[in-house]
Amino acid sequence: MYKVLFSFIIALSFLCKANAEDYFSHSIIDLPYEYEVEEPWVIVLDSDEDLEAFYTKTVKKYLELGYEVKPIPEIDFSQYTLVVGGLGFQSSGSNYLAIGRIIELSDTIYINAVQIVPGHGCSSTDDVAYPTTGILLKKTIKKIVVYLEKAASDCE
Repeated sequence: MYKVLFSFIIALSFLCKANAEDYFSHSIIDLPYEYEVEEPWVIVLDSDEDLEAFYTKTVKKYLELGYEVKPIPEIDFSQYTLVVGGLGFQSSGSNYLAIGRIIELSDTIYINAVQIVPGHGCSSTDDVAYPTTGILLKKTIKKIVVYLEKAASDCE
């Protein structure tokens, strides 16, 4: 009896591990540098060349100032697509960008981005910011649609 139960548990654990990838939807990537452009933007990166071009533009200012920058992250583009986006210029450093939800349909992936702004009673900074984020998806050729909503943080 115990031998059969133990065998069942072992088989079930292998089955769960084998199917875990089927449940992977996305992973939020914390980009090490902000992409400093004026307007909101979204870029879909599908290759090492795309990533290198984006990263080079992103760190250009830091390199010109003589800073040492982090190396380009390694991403297996045969397995993944990287979607990067940002709010553009924000006059307050208290604005944040979050990913609310990702919905995948048969031909389209919808990404709900949320701009979090200081709410009533919140203090804010005068620092300039360019909130930026990245989403790692399973490799896809589906159309990607990003829609932006605003939400206020609750400080009361």
